Amino acid sequence: MEGALTCAYCTTGLGAVNRSLPRYFNAKMNIQISMEISTRILDAADKKDEKTLRRKTASFDFSKFSKKEINELIAVMTKVMYDANGQGLAGNQIGLDMSVFVAKVNGKLYSIFNPKITSVSEEKTAWDGEGCLSVPNRFESTYAPSKLTLDGFDRNGKKIKIKAWGMLALTFQHEVDHLNGRLFIDRLKIRT
Repeated sequence: MEGALTCAYCTTGLGAVNRSLPRYFNAKMNIQISMEISTRILDAADKKDEKTLRRKTASFDFSKFSKKEINELIAVMTKVMYDANGQGLAGNQIGLDMSVFVAKVNGKLYSIFNPKITSVSEEKTAWDGEGCLSVPNRFESTYAPSKLTLDGFDRNGKKIKIKAWGMLALTFQHEVDHLNGRLFIDRLKIRT
């Protein structure tokens, strides 16, 4: 199995590819995996991993991938997120230099390509216990916009605009921060 994602877009060079994924997806989701994608979530405590996590990702170029490959990418990222009991996963968290994230909030699964936050409310919400798969076992109080508007593209390359508030706004902020090389610990709530 050889795929463009490993060669052209994997920034870790660690080769942590889970070769059992193709059988899982074929059996459970009827998806043929034709590319290799790392399923190891990068850890900010590791210097090499942190370097990847702190780098802004490249824009996702739809012209370089087939619909099948894009669906495979979403399926693998979603499985990695679910297996780690996460609420969201950005491409760079598994070593991919591409602007894409998946998230599940209030029972709805999102896969957003080239997301940009285009507006935020002045009002901020304090969140107790925000965590991150790349900062394991650490939960902190943070501030994030109460509402935001996210522009991006769906899996078909169609432009989308989502107005989000509450947990969805926090999740989108968290994942877009990842794609811009920031971690949630960069916006910790100031304690008095």
